[in-house]
Amino acid sequence: MAAGHVSIGRGLRGPLHAPAAGAAAGLSAVDAAARALASGDADAMLAGGTEACVGAPALATLGEGGFAALAEAAALLALETAPAAARRGAPVLARLLGTATAAGEAGAAAAAAVERALARARVPREAVAVALSPLPLPPALLPRALRLNTRPHLGDAVAAGGAADAAVAVAALCGHAAAAAATGPLAAPLRALAAGGVAVVVAPCALGGGAAAVVLGAPA
Repeated sequence: MAAGHVSIGRGLRGPLHAPAAGAAAGLSAVDAAARALASGDADAMLAGGTEACVGAPALATLGEGGFAALAEAAALLALETAPAAARRGAPVLARLLGTATAAGEAGAAAAAAVERALARARVPREAVAVALSPLPLPPALLPRALRLNTRPHLGDAVAAGGAADAAVAVAALCGHAAAAAATGPLAAPLRALAAGGVAVVVAPCALGGGAAAVVLGAPA
């Protein structure tokens, strides 16, 4: 419904998707958008996630499971081919290098999605500087990456969480002032991205299984 209302309200035309993938929904939408761009079905897409989970049913279900504080949020990324961005004079904030989804138990799916996304991006795992993930990843998967879990800082926005993490990575990659001013556990990962590092963003769905991952690089 939300994707349809945004498309109608903004006069957008083209592929329309609304993934139902729990905490992996936002990055699953980014994966679907990337595929539409790669196939030529579109030259620009809006993709991300939205979540309104702070209510009695959600609190009763998740409140005792050891999760971070629930948060309501929306995060969207504007994805374009290079020619489309050039036509409208849009600054390139980051490059989407690869995306993937995977099914199965959340931890195993997250690892599989990361491996597929890196393969599609043709980026070696040793080149990844930062992994944004709410769950720990196997040390051998991204051996040199700093892990950044934004949930203690932003809350758990469930379906919007992965897209929000991607937006955080994009802000750091393009040198946004907020990244340079970060302190505490946010400082080192965000500064590594501001220096031109590669980011992997992972969104596993702990309750329903499955995961999505994206690989982001600095603007050329």
